[in-house]
Amino acid sequence: MKKAIGARSKKYYLFWPLGKRIRRSILTWYIGRKCSRSLVQMPVEQKSIRKILCIMPENVLDALQQVGTVVSIVSHFDNAEINLLCEVRVSPFFQKMYRVSGVFEYTSNECYEFSEKIEELGFLIKQEEYDLCVMLDKRPPFAVAYLGGLSRAPIRICYSHAAAYPYCNVRITPDESNTYLPTRNLSLAKHLGAPPRMNNKWIVSKEALEEIEHLLREAQIPADAALVGIDACEFYHRHGKQWLELLCSSINENTSLVPYVYLHAFDAVDVFNWAGTTKIAAFSHLKVSRWAALIHCSKHIVSGRSPFFELANLLHKSVIGIFEQSEIDSNFCKFPHTQVVSYQDAANESTVRNILDSLSSLK
Repeated sequence: MKKAIGARSKKYYLFWPLGKRIRRSILTWYIGRKCSRSLVQMPVEQKSIRKILCIMPENVLDALQQVGTVVSIVSHFDNAEINLLCEVRVSPFFQKMYRVSGVFEYTSNECYEFSEKIEELGFLIKQEEYDLCVMLDKRPPFAVAYLGGLSRAPIRICYSHAAAYPYCNVRITPDESNTYLPTRNLSLAKHLGAPPRMNNKWIVSKEALEEIEHLLREAQIPADAALVGIDACEFYHRHGKQWLELLCSSINENTSLVPYVYLHAFDAVDVFNWAGTTKIAAFSHLKVSRWAALIHCSKHIVSGRSPFFELANLLHKSVIGIFEQSEIDSNFCKFPHTQVVSYQDAANESTVRNILDSLSSLK
């Protein structure tokens, strides 16, 4: 019989009555006994690393902002086997990454001490004999930090404030002089001696492109249409339905572009219901490969602080980022294919006009 997601192990019933503080003290004591206390020399000797566990952020946006870090580590330790630990919404973005050997998956509902999934993953991770554990989640759940400790890797590195000893034994402070998050995140790779790899490009498969071309035909969109993708979930929840409708209608009426809206949030029922009432083509919950292919087939993308923006950026597509003034430094970096439209406090009609101006200026 298939077990329910989030099922509890026998240890759960044994330890849960003790309370969180005692439970976690016991687990910390256990990890401390199992892990090596030897001094760590940095940067790491490249040839000494044969097997690496990378623990990815649970949030999809945060994970995509770590692509450069993962690529840097994978490229530097070119003889090592690389495994990833990912939440299920994150894993599809990394499963087919070059030189990634395997992906351990869990759901957020299973991410607590003594759940059956955490116990199962802990057993598998302990068998691997990792040389290096890289925790890229800056605020990992306790159960995830515990899995990092169970790797028993001699080097368990994380960002400052992510996890304490014994779960990690090397903690680094990102370079605060660089405010752009994907670049600041590279501090961890640099600390390991890995040359930073920025401006990485996502490759779309021929099969995924053919599937999207078929999907566009079904939506009665001409093959030669100049598509502009609009981030429905980000704009609906952040700026409201009326502003999103104004943006869509303004692009439709004032440009030769063909707009569509994309829904990437799993719980966006209200946006999904709204998309069903609009005359603009709507696409939702595509597989990551198809989502990337849809962006590839688009002329422009209009998005905000969301996975849609980061994925378009990784595909080197023409993308306009709509950010509040205070967000720009950490979330936007000027590339030949990117532009930014800023607003103060709330997006309005003026913001829409600026977006139209940016679309007309882009090739």
